[in-house]
Amino acid sequence: VAESRCWSCGLACQSKHDLQNHLHDVTDFNSIKPLWDDDRYLKPFMQDDSLLYNFGEFEEVEDEQTSVMDEDLVRDLKNAIYGDDQDAVKKLVVNETASVSYDHSSLPSSSDK
Repeated sequence: VAESRCWSCGLACQSKHDLQNHLHDVTDFNSIKPLWDDDRYLKPFMQDDSLLYNFGEFEEVEDEQTSVMDEDLVRDLKNAIYGDDQDAVKKLVVNETASVSYDHSSLPSSSDK
């Protein structure tokens, strides 16, 4: 669009106004080849980009933390069920629900805007 070129058929227009008049409905989005669908865009822009190369480490840490929380929750539920203490199960479920609700209660609502 910055080059006043149609992204659908590739026609180069003289001005943005001409491009706007030229635009047409796309019948098949799969037929449009994205401009960035080129191997040159697969190369890093910066050498040793820490965000690019350390991204996987953050995912692993997050997965480990989630699995530890899941294991603790399952263990607590099993203990409560095997102990035949239904009140403990209710407390656990209510506390988990309350903590989730509390975490989101401080966030602004989209309806407040």
